Amino acid sequence: MTKLDGNQVLRSVYDESTKKLKVDAQVNATVGSMDIVIDAAGGDNIAISDPTGTKHLKINADGSIDANITNGLELNIDQSNDSVRIGDGVNLATTTTLQSKTGLDVNLLNPTITATTKQVPVGPTKLTYGTITGVNVGITSTIVNYTAPSGQAQYYLQKVYISGDQNSSYILYKNSDILIKTRMAHTQFSQTMDLNTASSFGIILAPGDVVRIDATNGGVGSGTFDATLQFMEIEA
Repeated sequence: MTKLDGNQVLRSVYDESTKKLKVDAQVNATVGSMDIVIDAAGGDNIAISDPTGTKHLKINADGSIDANITNGLELNIDQSNDSVRIGDGVNLATTTTLQSKTGLDVNLLNPTITATTKQVPVGPTKLTYGTITGVNVGITSTIVNYTAPSGQAQYYLQKVYISGDQNSSYILYKNSDILIKTRMAHTQFSQTMDLNTASSFGIILAPGDVVRIDATNGGVGSGTFDATLQFMEIEA
């Protein structure tokens, strides 16, 4: 039983600074679930900073992170996960997938392309063979003589095959013009002259052109000489 009267009790428990009664209590409270809504547009902001709390992560106006790469950081790009686009700062390059291949779309700034082309002739092979025997030493004789026929076909003289059993010389004529002159000795009795090259499909013959091969026996006895003309026939 206290000997204090009522006024003394009130003065004892009254806190002048807070204008409240002094209370000493322990309270256990259970708070239900709470929804926390953060709205950046409404002014809410959560900052990421370093341990000092003074340096904050900067966000660019487009929402990307303002990152600086320093100290020679190695950047590894894996095409299975990463994507790098090519552009001019405004427009991006495009690609097109055709079957299993993807190619870069290309626009020609100058759509006019000037090119010089040559049609490669294709046609059946024609062979003309000739032979002479009993050619005496020092005598010149014609082995084979061919006249291009008239009609709708064109002829390319592509190869000439020559052979003999004596030292000899050969001359290839087109009409009265000498095209090729070659000599063979006892170590070589046959030769192929290829007139079909990368820049020429052979010697073209007009109707009436005459191709012939003459052989001169330069050996020590009577000789035999052979020649074959190879043509490609093209429909005009």
